[in-house]
Formats: sequence, structure tokens, C-alpha cells
Amino acid sequence: MKKLDDHTKALIAVLLAVVAGGGNAVFTKIALREIPPFSSIFLRWFIAFLFVLPLFLREKPKIDKDFGYAFAVSTFATINIVMFAFGVRLTSASVSQMIYAGVPMIIAILSYFMLKEKVTRQKVIGLIVGLAGVAIIIFSPLLHGGLDLRASVIGNFLIFISTISFSLYTIFSKKLQKKHSPVYVLATYIINSMIVGLVFGLFDFVTSPGWYLHISMITVWSILYTGIFGAFLFYLLYQYAIKHGTPVIASMSLYLLPIAAFIWASILLGEKLTPGFILGSILAFAGAYLVTKKPAPTAYS
Repeated sequence: MKKLDDHTKALIAVLLAVVAGGGNAVFTKIALREIPPFSSIFLRWFIAFLFVLPLFLREKPKIDKDFGYAFAVSTFATINIVMFAFGVRLTSASVSQMIYAGVPMIIAILSYFMLKEKVTRQKVIGLIVGLAGVAIIIFSPLLHGGLDLRASVIGNFLIFISTISFSLYTIFSKKLQKKHSPVYVLATYIINSMIVGLVFGLFDFVTSPGWYLHISMITVWSILYTGIFGAFLFYLLYQYAIKHGTPVIASMSLYLLPIAAFIWASILLGEKLTPGFILGSILAFAGAYLVTKKPAPTAYS
């Protein structure tokens, strides 16, 4: 049997990641109806920790300065999930996931400055078109109004901040994987997020006392989903895609996640498409396509 090359392995990991994490935004939003943000973060990543721990210990990792550096890098990912947890409560699951489609474009920009990668004319056009699309999605509440207009814009902006943080984490992850496995990199992320969720989650018992006494089964299933599929499996596959491909290839999963997110959101949350969302999505996908397709010959260094 012909052995799969790294590019194919990366694409397979991307597709599996989409299958695993497609409902993450929706189930996170459902869980946040009854569980405060930081407590939700702790529960989600504690579940992920239970799954990654056996794999992590199997590698017999050394807790040295490299672990400290990996732990520091994972802070970008933790900021991402904190901003997402607060942002998704104020906006729709579909919009929140669509904003993440801008991650490949952000990575392309950061790669130019941090990894000294060349930017082609095609990528420049793609970045402009794609970022315009993401901007339309972020401010789409202004186009159709509504009682939660201000909250929606704030929520969209928080999600945008989380995409920048996640993009930085993706680039640094590629550097980490020169010496460490995807499991090692993921484990530091999970431990970091779990600690942050635990520490700040203690304040939830003051601001939202007794929240744990009123948990429905849909919330329980939502936390289990986000912990097992949305955290452990998705990010493990994402790290494998980075290892066998590039940060941009790995972030391709974020092009497909909005489609899965909208299907889940329409079924479970009754969310509807808006003109601003449709227009912004078309531009974001077009921009992402231009950024990631084979570059044209002319380049700017």
C-alpha cells in the first residue's frame, strides 16, 4: 500500500477535525446558558485533560524549560477560549464560527512578519477581500438592527480578538513541533486552560451562587461534547495538521466549520441567516481561497 505523504495526512486531519468540532460553537453556547463562562472552561478542559493524560504520560515527557515555554505559548490559546466563551454569549453561534474563517488570513499576515514568508499579489487581494468579509460579519448587527445590537457587536469583536490570539498560537505551535509531539503541545494547552478555568471559576460561586444546582441534561451533554470532541479531538487533530502540513493548511478546518456550525445552530438554536452574514461569508471564503491556493508568480518580499 502506498504510504501517505505529509500533505495528505494534514488534509485528512483537517477533515476529521471538522467532523469532530463542527458543533463546538453551538454546544458551547448551550452550556453557557446555565454555566458561568470560567466554570464552563474548567469543566470542558478538565474532561479533555482526562483524555489527553494517558497519551501524555505514555510519552514520558520531561518537565523542563521547554515545558515552561510550551506552557507560555499555550497562553495565547487560553486567551482565545476565554474571549470566545464571553463573546459567543453575546452573538450567534453561526457568526462566531464564521469570524474564525478569518484565521487563515491572519496567519498569512503574521507569517509574513514572523516567519518572513513572501506575500504574493494574489494573497494581498485575498487578505483585503477576506478581511472585508469578516468586518461585515462583525458589524452585521448594524445592518439589521435588533434589541441586542450593542451586545452583538461587542460579542463579535471579542470573537475577533480570540481569532488573533488563536492565530499566534498556531504559528508558535509549528515552532514547538520541531522538538515536541502534537500530544505534548496539546497537553500544555489543556493544562493551561484548565488552571485558568479553575482559578477564575472560583469567583463564579460568588457571582452566580448555586449555578450547579440547576443543570439540565442538554447542558451536561453539551459540556461532554465540547470537552471530548470540541477540545480534545479537535485540537489534537489540529496539531497533527500543523505537524504534517503548515499553519495555513491546519487553519483550513476553519473554512468548513462555519457550515457545520450553521447546521447545528439552525437545528438546536433556531438561528437564521442574515444578508450581512451571507455577504460577509462569501467575501471571507473568497479571500481565504485566494490566500491559500497556489500563489501567482509575482511576489512582494
